[in-house]
Amino acid sequence: TGATTLILVGMIIVFLVFICLIMFIQKLRRQRIEAKVQEDVNNEFTKTEMKEKELDNYKAISAINDQLLRSLIQSVSKLELKQPHELSTSSFMQTESASTSGNLGQLWFSIYYDYTKGVLKLSILHASYPPGHSDNPADVWVECCVLTPLNTVMADTRTTSRKATVAPVFNQAFTFKARADEVRQCLLRLTLYDQQPKKSEKAVGSIIVPLSSLDLDAGVTLSRILH
Repeated sequence: TGATTLILVGMIIVFLVFICLIMFIQKLRRQRIEAKVQEDVNNEFTKTEMKEKELDNYKAISAINDQLLRSLIQSVSKLELKQPHELSTSSFMQTESASTSGNLGQLWFSIYYDYTKGVLKLSILHASYPPGHSDNPADVWVECCVLTPLNTVMADTRTTSRKATVAPVFNQAFTFKARADEVRQCLLRLTLYDQQPKKSEKAVGSIIVPLSSLDLDAGVTLSRILH
């Protein structure tokens, strides 16, 4: 009887130990599963946070780009509102028309003096007419004269003819011999001519520019209103 009791007690102890072992293993598996789930949640949260940061960065960059674009547009708008004679380095392809009442048109040119060669370099770029002139097409050209202080012609030439539009383009360059000690005493006279079909030529208008008033070293684009 005593032996039987010991055997039963031993079996019960072994069974309890087996049950505890199974429970311990299940607890470890549950902890591993929970840790895995938590890790996945953390990774997903990190990815979401990174995406939100990237989105915030993109919005910030977009806002900066929009601000720069607006600034650029405002700068360009201000630039376009200026008259060509206010922009000495403006492109000769601008085609603004003279809007002041009585204006005969406008002429763009550049002039430069080469002191090493004693040569005055003149470029006739383009002209513009008041609205309505293009309704009557004509051949147009520019006569260029360098005048002495006594108003005598020291040198003269002319561009080739162009069909008159709102802004005929010439893009022609000329050179004149001139002494360095005399060049700033000279005057530049530019006269725009046109000729209607079957009619005689006529002077549209002219400009007279004292070379002493110009920076002959710069060679920048200039414009003057015809009179």
